[in-house]
Amino acid sequence: MSLTVTVLDADGDAVSDLALELLSAGSPVSRATTDGAGRATFPVAQTPPAPLAIRADASTTN
Repeated sequence: MSLTVTVLDADGDAVSDLALELLSAGSPVSRATTDGAGRATFPVAQTPPAPLAIRADASTTN
């Protein structure tokens, strides 16, 4: 199972090379980096029991 997200900036442009963490109950369960189209796919072994969140590290963008 996987979860794919797309990250866009305020102008609607794709954000590439952005490090992301998928969180479940506040703890990281997977990491991914956006591609040139702003997409990142997180491998998820199973459906987490808690709500999910995504954290971005903007210091990693070019």
